[in-house]
Amino acid sequence: MQVTVPKNRREEETARTGGEEYRTGFLKNELKVKDLQTALDLPDQPEVIECFDISHLSGTSMVGSMVQFRNGVPDKKNYRRFKIRTIEGIDDFASIAEIVKTAISPPC
Repeated sequence: MQVTVPKNRREEETARTGGEEYRTGFLKNELKVKDLQTALDLPDQPEVIECFDISHLSGTSMVGSMVQFRNGVPDKKNYRRFKIRTIEGIDDFASIAEIVKTAISPPC
């Protein structure tokens, strides 16, 4: 590890603002999770958040996706894609129900 000391005001300002940006970026996700806890009146902060979405091309080739956040940070290794198998036509609500059911069902 190398430690450097700022030699002039410009370097000192850069070092200070870099530290502030680091702290802000580091705490940003925690603050978002606290805001969500407050907005939803949850007793505890959510550790895992899963979000679902449906996509299609003019009613054909319907697919769903799930993204996951852990402690406010994207957990990309747990992102998932789903084929919509049982829904005919454009029905986003039924499609969401299908992929949520698939996502929470234990693997066969």
